[in-house]
Amino acid sequence: MAKGFNNKDHEHLNEDVYTNLHEELGAELMMQIIEIFLSDSPSKIESMKAGFAQGNAKKIADVAHSFKSSSASLGAHRLSELCSLLEEGALKSSLETLQTTFALLEQEFLDVCLELKGKTFSAA
Repeated sequence: MAKGFNNKDHEHLNEDVYTNLHEELGAELMMQIIEIFLSDSPSKIESMKAGFAQGNAKKIADVAHSFKSSSASLGAHRLSELCSLLEEGALKSSLETLQTTFALLEQEFLDVCLELKGKTFSAA
């Protein structure tokens, strides 16, 4: 497991953050935000993959920074933490040492997507 990684209760989405955001924005706007996250995020994963393939630490750090913010805003704190580890690590470490963290990020992203998709279907 990645150093500094907090796996609190294996929670993919913080329900308090999600519920508060949903109450503040309303169902329609919340569904739009989820749809944007679900449609835009795969390209961020692909950009980070390309950064690894190119050995481009700055690209990985920049994309991870952006992805960290969007993940945290929806309550995907675990995903946000992994992005933070990649962002910091890309500029301080060898990229090879970050492969495990990136693999964890990819899996966490899939888990978050499943939860978000469940929320969009239950709200429809």
